[in-house]
Amino acid sequence: MTALRDQRRRNATVTPDDRDDAGAAFPETDNASWRRRRCRGHGAEGANSDAVRDGASSGSADDVCDADSIDDGSESNWPTHRGVADGATTVAPSANSTHTHIRRRFISTHQAANALPRMLALQRSFEAEAKYLYEYCGTHVVEWPTLAVEWIPDRAFVDPERDYTLQYLAIGTQVHPLSGAVNTVKVMEVAVPVTTTKDVMYGLYDDDDIAGVEAVYPEQEGHIDPGKRFTNVKGHFHCEQKLMMDAAVLKIRAMPAETNIIAVKTATGFIGVYNLVQDFTENETGRTVPDAMLRGHRRGGFGLSWNTLKPGFIASAADDHYVNYYDVSHRLTIDIREASAVDPALTGPEIQPLERLVGHRDIVSDCCWHSSQGHLLASSSMDGDARLWDIRMNTSSSTIHSAHASGATAAQFHPIGAFQLATAGAEGGIRLWDIRRTTDPIWELNYHGCSITGLQWSPFSETVLLSYGADGRVVLWDLAKASLPLDYSEDQVAPPEVSFVHIGHVGRVTDASWNPSKTEEWLLASADTTNGVQVYRPLRSVVLGHCPYQQ
Repeated sequence: MTALRDQRRRNATVTPDDRDDAGAAFPETDNASWRRRRCRGHGAEGANSDAVRDGASSGSADDVCDADSIDDGSESNWPTHRGVADGATTVAPSANSTHTHIRRRFISTHQAANALPRMLALQRSFEAEAKYLYEYCGTHVVEWPTLAVEWIPDRAFVDPERDYTLQYLAIGTQVHPLSGAVNTVKVMEVAVPVTTTKDVMYGLYDDDDIAGVEAVYPEQEGHIDPGKRFTNVKGHFHCEQKLMMDAAVLKIRAMPAETNIIAVKTATGFIGVYNLVQDFTENETGRTVPDAMLRGHRRGGFGLSWNTLKPGFIASAADDHYVNYYDVSHRLTIDIREASAVDPALTGPEIQPLERLVGHRDIVSDCCWHSSQGHLLASSSMDGDARLWDIRMNTSSSTIHSAHASGATAAQFHPIGAFQLATAGAEGGIRLWDIRRTTDPIWELNYHGCSITGLQWSPFSETVLLSYGADGRVVLWDLAKASLPLDYSEDQVAPPEVSFVHIGHVGRVTDASWNPSKTEEWLLASADTTNGVQVYRPLRSVVLGHCPYQQ
């Protein structure tokens, strides 16, 4: 099945090179030397960062629209470069001469005009094949590029009399600095059909699919009111809450013990903690007042992790080369509304880090707490190293030197295994380590071919790992398939561990999130640089195909 998917992908009208052209502000600059230069804030003029991505407005006045209703005349991307201004990780217009700027703008507009037909062709090809790969897949277009997505399962609405559930997804925006718009975190309400026991795509794109399911399962008509069917809410993607931010939103993380409490990290280094079940207050600058504001970073970054064993402990990794960790448990009971009524300029209780962990020599790209040892923290850096920190000693207890020579972009502890750590690199590889012996990796996975943006272990399967990156793909790896023969794939286009590849994005994938609910095992969400947010559930028969433990 993996071979079939990749063969169809190669036969599609749009090639991978064409797809990268769809975002004119994202040239192919995947060589290691440029990536190291980019991460130090000295990127080539006109090149955009994988860390803070630029994008374009969809031209829609609404929050979302259908993929097929994208405005063909909307302006695509702006020539930009990544830099650090006033301590903020940000995207700003290129500082070119007038002549060069006009020329670049003309080229960008010309590329965008040529790229649009290819983008639409890729989308049509994906939609044609999706019914064979997904139980459900919803494509949504938002007004601005989304850099962060996070499920909030505690708010999910489930009704046994309905054949769908309402799930809630937090997304963070990156607006263009010259637009005058405000960056926000939006809590989106998403209608998702219930999981079926048969391999039938339920309500993907058109009414014929729905009719087909009802014909196969006539018993559904007996207990589901026609007014409570998924057909009435298909495509529902509505903003329920909005938080006003000071800069581009880089990462959102929900507290494991109480997912209505979220931490939001922006490009200025600001980290705010918000309780979504309380009313919000805005200060005199129009920004939403957080329940707690975490200080200590001079720049933004993408590393953010809650401690699952110590409620209220949160770690942050940033572009200033530091890893900070905080304790916010005693701050979440303060009533900010009463305090802000006295001081309109209030920004929330400020919390300084308990400790600052120093050791990395470059941007710290990710951090993660250990799932069973609450004192152990892992971090990855563009200096190539991955470090293990014991907060009881406030020192690096172990360093994996040159974990990825081109730069380590992600590090994630296994949720169950006590000694397993996964890291990803700018070269496109994934390595698994035994933290007791870090001389050599115990496993290497290669498929992306270019920089990997992030990793996430599955919350329900100890062998499944998710990765996403600059190639526009979200890859599900199943380590249980490693024992399969290498020639099980007809064209040998993917290693045995590749369980599923989501290729619905036409831009680089900025973030992806597993839904941690036990009833939504395979429900995922991901976002890209071309303003796309996608929610999907692969068919179990496809994901578990060739799996040794498949029933």
